[in-house]
Amino acid sequence: MARSWWGFLVIFNKRKEVVSFLAFFFLSGFRPMAASNPWELNRLSPYLFVKLCSESEGYRFSSYNVPTDDPFGMSGEQEVRSLIQSVLADYNGIESSYLQLIMLPEDGEPLPDEAQAAGETLPERTIEICLPDETIGAATFEWSGEKAVGCLIEIGGADAKASEFFVGLLSHEMGHCLGLLHPQETRESVLSYFASGGLYRLQLDDKMGITYLYNQNDENHFEQTLGLACAPKKS
Repeated sequence: MARSWWGFLVIFNKRKEVVSFLAFFFLSGFRPMAASNPWELNRLSPYLFVKLCSESEGYRFSSYNVPTDDPFGMSGEQEVRSLIQSVLADYNGIESSYLQLIMLPEDGEPLPDEAQAAGETLPERTIEICLPDETIGAATFEWSGEKAVGCLIEIGGADAKASEFFVGLLSHEMGHCLGLLHPQETRESVLSYFASGGLYRLQLDDKMGITYLYNQNDENHFEQTLGLACAPKKS
């Protein structure tokens, strides 16, 4: 009888562990998936390039409200290129990911070495950012077969004239261009439609998704991401 009771306790405790894990799994916001990144990238060729539309150079904000404790020092008056660079730095700073986003200079300026090395493939590795007057926040892929060969980000409207909102929306749309979807299980994500108030930089859920898609070390792929991430989407 004692052995049967002990066996029941073991089974009960194991079930508690499973329930606890499943609760963490679903409440944490990470998504299970099995997919590759949408671009022709790998650890030996990790670069994507980001270009600001020529007509959007000199874009001005109506308010500069990035918090003073911003990790990239973007509080106060900033030029649009500086804010874009800070978004790229946020993605580039994910240590478990090989992805590197490089800002292209204004037309007529010398290209960085990485862009020159890309040669004829440069247009197929470029994300373009345009800032029209109309209200919009969108990311649209250009595809060749199963791989992306371009992505256009469009951001506009009165709200986007505030620098904090702009950074948050650009971080969101850049995530789409990199293959992330809207999480349905968490608000603690800049990719969420219902992001918690004050979120404008990448959160753990976003970084886990990028790590899954652009993992620095395939041998530790599962351990680094728990096998959880967002899936790439064609649009």
